[in-house]
Amino acid sequence: MDWEYHIIKTDKDNSLTKFTVQECLLDTDGVMVSHTIDNMLDGDDISEIKEKVKEMELAFNKPILGELKGVDDYEL
Repeated sequence: MDWEYHIIKTDKDNSLTKFTVQECLLDTDGVMVSHTIDNMLDGDDISEIKEKVKEMELAFNKPILGELKGVDDYEL
């Protein structure tokens, strides 16, 4: 399993589309099994933040993935 940045597409009520850069957990077949929902750009120092920005820039060359819905996102 590997963590990497991807662009996540979120559709709220079929009227509001939002794109965010999130960390995604991919299984050995490259299938997303989890992703963050509140990714923040932080680090122990400036160089760590710069390295994360470089990794995030790679997301623009990868497929856009659909949001994984949580239990609270569905009406029962």
